[in-house]
Amino acid sequence: MSAIIQTNNLSFRFKDYLALNNLCLEVPSNSIYGFVGPNGAGKSTSIRAILGLYPVEPKKIFVFGKVINKERVSILKNIGALVEAPALYDHLSAKDNLEITRIVIGAEKKKVNHVLEIVGLSKSATKKVKTYSLGMKQRLGIAMALLSEPKLLILDEPTNGLDPHGIKEIRELLLYLNQECKTTIFLSSHILNEVEKLVTHVGVINKGELVFQGKLSELYSVSINKILIETDETDKLTNVLKESGYVFHKENDFTIKVEIKEKSDISKLLYQITHNDVSIYGLRNEQKSLEELFFDLTKKTARSL
Repeated sequence: MSAIIQTNNLSFRFKDYLALNNLCLEVPSNSIYGFVGPNGAGKSTSIRAILGLYPVEPKKIFVFGKVINKERVSILKNIGALVEAPALYDHLSAKDNLEITRIVIGAEKKKVNHVLEIVGLSKSATKKVKTYSLGMKQRLGIAMALLSEPKLLILDEPTNGLDPHGIKEIRELLLYLNQECKTTIFLSSHILNEVEKLVTHVGVINKGELVFQGKLSELYSVSINKILIETDETDKLTNVLKESGYVFHKENDFTIKVEIKEKSDISKLLYQITHNDVSIYGLRNEQKSLEELFFDLTKKTARSL
């Protein structure tokens, strides 16, 4: 799978402040790439640099295999972007807003109705934008970004400030664009439980440095998971775990939570249990959420600085 976005040891400073430090992003074609990090980590700076809005060293950013410094105009023709809140004329209708954008970018007239249908705003296309909910305005912003039929959609916090219904609408829209329209999507977000439901790949940035990048499944596989064991012999099991060097926590009189680093450790754990004649009646895996993994990664890098 070729990279749509690639940065090679990208660094960027605001005077004496190092905002990005040797950032090496690789966003695969046809992926939904979630770019997550604390406030001030460098997410928005990265997006602006990728769009060519900040001056960077030559050959540090490639989009569609082209250098952003040299071929920015041709690159941007294939990108739809929504950075922060969409710029809308509240006194005009959604259709009029799209028509203005269409004329500016030189898109075909028929695209207006097409993108309205994609984002689910056809029935309210003639209503003034000031009557729209925040979620509807966000969908209109995405519609504007889709007018040029982009191969790549870049979104900065697309669900920020939305209620659960609005978040669900945006999620379903982005999944449709990726799966049906084959659009590669690069999005930043701090709503980690929503990112977890949406993305195929994830990049975690902290203090300008990329601390993890890969498939979401790969992030889960390298994490320390927990095994919940249910037994009537908690004291006996506790002694076995202590002698075997496991990190564990007694949840209640019948349940013990054991940390494991790799899936292969499960069979080793089961061997210790059966070898020592501990009777158990329940065993299940408790995988960490993306939010828990995110805090593990950012704490780890904070300690190393």
